Amino acid sequence: MDQNVVHDRFMIILEWLMSLQERHPASLQFGLVHICFHNPRVLGEAYGARDAAQMLTDLLARLRHAFRKTDLAIREGVDFWVLVPYTNPDTVTSKVREIVDMASASGLDIVERDIAVFSFPEFQAGQEQTHASPEDFLQFLKRNRHIAFRWGSALPPR
Repeated sequence: MDQNVVHDRFMIILEWLMSLQERHPASLQFGLVHICFHNPRVLGEAYGARDAAQMLTDLLARLRHAFRKTDLAIREGVDFWVLVPYTNPDTVTSKVREIVDMASASGLDIVERDIAVFSFPEFQAGQEQTHASPEDFLQFLKRNRHIAFRWGSALPPR
């Protein structure tokens, strides 16, 4: 499927979930996983630009394969976002562990990366922040991951 279509679908669904959470805060539980490799230059220096780009593309494909069809994964540069509807937070935690294993198997464990898991509606309950768009919301989470995460910064940087 075209990456732009997947990205657009992800943003539309995230916007819908944000609206639903605003109107009915406890009606739906979902998780949002953020995997960040921080600096694309470091990846390029470690692997070469072409190989680093291919490794990131391969990791996105593995993420999409590891999660259910109802979960959506996108990549924005060196950031990966996975939208995960769930009923049990442990499900998301176990998937995060799989992600770490996949990244390590891909050789991406030697560069700085960290992973955060945001849980909704728990995250929204303490927030007064409103966001104009899903993109703004993702940027807010990225900038404020140290105060916004649900399960610690799920895994520390390597």
